[in-house]
Amino acid sequence: MEKIKKKFSIDELSKKLNLDSSIISFWEKEFELQVKRYKSGKRYYTEEDLENFNKIQALVKSVKNQFLGAHKTTIPKEIDQNSTKLDHNLIELRSKLERLLQLL
Repeated sequence: MEKIKKKFSIDELSKKLNLDSSIISFWEKEFELQVKRYKSGKRYYTEEDLENFNKIQALVKSVKNQFLGAHKTTIPKEIDQNSTKLDHNLIELRSKLERLLQLL
């Protein structure tokens, strides 16, 4: 049986998400994510971080699809509003993007 890895480097995370590592770094700053570091200062990511980045990625894809008119989807409403700071920031971003779409 394969052991599930609990910690990932930024390169490993970027492969799992199929994203460039610079986007991950940008989202870390934009959503004020508290990424853990080894004593050496090198960042590592957990399963929870992977889950959070998956949420961000889904939101960005949804908004992109709306913006481009590719699909008549709505931004996911199932984000738990009582949860983490990340969720609060995602809700705030969704609101800003919805206002931007109304202006177009």
